[in-house]
Amino acid sequence: MALTITPELMDQYRTEVQSEPSSCLAMNACFKSDPLEMCMCRCKVMATSHVFTHKSSNTTEVKSMADTKGTHFTNGMERRARR
Repeated sequence: MALTITPELMDQYRTEVQSEPSSCLAMNACFKSDPLEMCMCRCKVMATSHVFTHKSSNTTEVKSMADTKGTHFTNGMERRARR
């Protein structure tokens, strides 16, 4: 049995993916950089700007990081390095 991909089927897939809040978060990560590189290189993850372009309506699942920009992590690392 062969699966024929039609424009209607693609529209259905697109609608289902875009309706899922966690998909928006995953799309942000994948569109901003190479997913394999993100998985394999910790320094790439640490250097990535965490500014997202998609908004999730499920506020219990996604927390805003717009105000922190990683400064709490950087300051914590500096404090440990000074000890």
